[in-house]
Amino acid sequence: MKVPEALRACADTYEERNAIYGDSYKQLGWVMMALFPEGITLKSVADFNRFGCFFEMVNKMQRYGNTFHKGGHEDSTHDISVYSQMLQELDHEASQK
Repeated sequence: MKVPEALRACADTYEERNAIYGDSYKQLGWVMMALFPEGITLKSVADFNRFGCFFEMVNKMQRYGNTFHKGGHEDSTHDISVYSQMLQELDHEASQK
């Protein structure tokens, strides 16, 4: 696939997902500021790993919220469950150090 074709495919994917989730990426900053009103400091690999899972959970929750009126989005609930267990594993590993 040539670059222009790939970009058109990306635009199609964006439009498809945006129709489902809306502009959730424009709201994420407000959500994260509410969760971390004093900011957040990440210093270690473990911190970044844990935050990555946490971020994905928040992102999926936000997407679910944007589809709540339509009965939710099953893929988001599955992903939240998976990321939650991944975070729990990382939390446990961090507490063992």
